[in-house]
Amino acid sequence: SEFDAIAASNMTASQITQEMKIGWNLGNTLDAYGGTAKGVATETSWGNPKTTKAMIDAVKAKGFNTVRIPTTWFPHLDGSNNIDSAWMARVKEVVDYCIDNDMYVILNLHHEEWVDRPDLGSAYNEMQPKFTKIWSQIADAFKDYDQHLIFESMNEPRAKGTDHEWWGPQQSEVDTINKLNQDFVKLIRSSGSANNKNRLLMIPGYCASADQTMFSKIQVPSDNMVAISIHAYVPYDFTMNTAVSDHSTFSTKYSSSLNQTLESIRNTFTSKGIPVVIGEFGTSNFGNTEARVKWAEQYMRTTKEMGIPCVLWDNNVINAPSSAGECHGYLNRSNLTWYTESEPVVNKMMEVLGVS
Repeated sequence: SEFDAIAASNMTASQITQEMKIGWNLGNTLDAYGGTAKGVATETSWGNPKTTKAMIDAVKAKGFNTVRIPTTWFPHLDGSNNIDSAWMARVKEVVDYCIDNDMYVILNLHHEEWVDRPDLGSAYNEMQPKFTKIWSQIADAFKDYDQHLIFESMNEPRAKGTDHEWWGPQQSEVDTINKLNQDFVKLIRSSGSANNKNRLLMIPGYCASADQTMFSKIQVPSDNMVAISIHAYVPYDFTMNTAVSDHSTFSTKYSSSLNQTLESIRNTFTSKGIPVVIGEFGTSNFGNTEARVKWAEQYMRTTKEMGIPCVLWDNNVINAPSSAGECHGYLNRSNLTWYTESEPVVNKMMEVLGVS
């Protein structure tokens, strides 16, 4: 259903996730950092063009009604953790491109080096003041935005640089993430804004993993407007693993693995009334469009039945021989056309979801 952005004000968490349907990530853009670029110029520092309203219009025209805007904040802080006003204004401008199209928007903390750190398990007391200072400013800047704007506490919090960065977290690391998520929910709800009190909030577990051994460790806050954030590039051997030589077939083994992962998410969360948003998913372009279409059909069909909206990761990279597992290009942002290798994948998603 379509409605004006101002109309969404009293929806439940499940109603919002049902309305979100399918999303698109503005990847490698407002989350870019490093190098010589400073201030708002960091937006293009990883090679993507500056985001325009026409770009978001193209995403909307294709059938997407949700945009996730990964945003890195730490390069734009002063010594007291105040966010640069020009950066906040630019983030707000991009958010408004989407809101003006009656789209849902997910805004987060992304690539925060002070969160993703080897000593994650012992760093809570150091991290917490900075974490709450950043989120208090974001909450205030967007306090007048209705339920079309969703806040996501963190991206993929993890013990970066350790031998268990992506697998097998220590309990102390899980505890740090759970405490920060609790702080996040408490802060947004106490911000004094009626909209923030009723806003959907997304929280991840360790590295936002789609593996049950990790997402089962999430302590879900006692709040009925919280959704679990999961990243599910699954099955990994098919979607991204460059150690696998042949990606030309979406096999029955891969199909079973995909079903198993999605079923575990349902059993742990949605079957118990806890909404889930798959904030990142996708499959790299290995020159295997036909197989990717079959993957997309099963993925969308299953998550549609489960009531789980999925947000496609798009970094605008269609071919990269040195990094073949990271070719998640869908929209050519230079000419606003959809890449030939990837457009059939998107078309199949829209077909399964019944989006015109």
